Amino acid sequence: MPYGLLAGRGPDLPSRLLPVAGLLRVGLRDLVCRVAYVSGPMTDRHAIIVLPQTGYADIEQSAHRRWLARGRAEFCTAPIEPLQRVLELLGRPQLDQGLAALRLWGQTGERPAAWVAAADPVCLEATLYKLRVHATAAGTLAPGELSKLFDNLQTAIGKVRGRRFLSIGSRGYLQSVDSMRTSSVSADLAAAAYDPSECMPQGEAAAVHDELIGELQLFLHTHPVNDERERAGQRPINSLWLWGEGSAPAPTRSALPALFGEDPLFRGFWLSCAAEPLDLPEDIGDCVEMAPNGFVAVCAAPADGSQRAHNDRLLQSLRAQLARRAVGRATLLFGDGLTVAMRRYDALRFWRAVPEGMRGAEQP
Repeated sequence: MPYGLLAGRGPDLPSRLLPVAGLLRVGLRDLVCRVAYVSGPMTDRHAIIVLPQTGYADIEQSAHRRWLARGRAEFCTAPIEPLQRVLELLGRPQLDQGLAALRLWGQTGERPAAWVAAADPVCLEATLYKLRVHATAAGTLAPGELSKLFDNLQTAIGKVRGRRFLSIGSRGYLQSVDSMRTSSVSADLAAAAYDPSECMPQGEAAAVHDELIGELQLFLHTHPVNDERERAGQRPINSLWLWGEGSAPAPTRSALPALFGEDPLFRGFWLSCAAEPLDLPEDIGDCVEMAPNGFVAVCAAPADGSQRAHNDRLLQSLRAQLARRAVGRATLLFGDGLTVAMRRYDALRFWRAVPEGMRGAEQP
């Protein structure tokens, strides 16, 4: 076959053969990568890495950014919970209700019997054109601050219609004998959405939700906790973000990859499938040794705030696992909606153009 055909060029190459030449060129390059880069035993162990607090721009080392740019990238602009994204990767159906109950299950280790909605503290800000949601970071809550707030809510509002407000750590919940529609996404995702009001229930189904939100805002407006927060230069807690309503699913026994991490929503789902979650080790390589059939690792933000340094250490370790064939493929889910799928030989795809959503961050 003439070299010009493989290269996709040549002075006398018929125009009708140009598409075929392009396919041959791409296929040849992919074959060269596989032959040149694969030797010895291989594994199809799949590592799914969830980085909910990290975007592609938060990757500090340019070498890691270039490596990621050689993978297969997909971008999702709609707010979707990381658990739902992982379930899609695992070929499992999406959850249409009960996310809050699963999160509570993950925190307590026991299946909630009642209807539950997450009720997380937020600051709602009305701007000229849209609503803005500011999620309350756990680090800004004083010890006992949220439990005091929820105890007062229970006394003032919770007794009506069989409602119960409770808090565990930095997370809040509403239990009720009557169900209502709430948002389908957490406060963190709503805060990142262009228009958070689109994440809230709409139409007639929103009536009970909107009435309760109004009561909560009236109560929180003058609460002493907010006076203390404002004196400390922090945003007030002027509302609760209600989301993920429903009942916990019935326990089932289902085959899942190993889960490493402390995220309560993930832990609750794994517990509902009779799978025991594990603590996330410092080195992702330890996950590889402990999970021969693949794993999901959910990485939390470091307590010392060194997110970028943590990301670089994680990526360095992951690249090493791919290089030594301990991992056959890796999928990274970033908090900004980016998903990057990597295989070992992708590191040789130096000719790949940087995807649109990654441009601007690939230079040092």
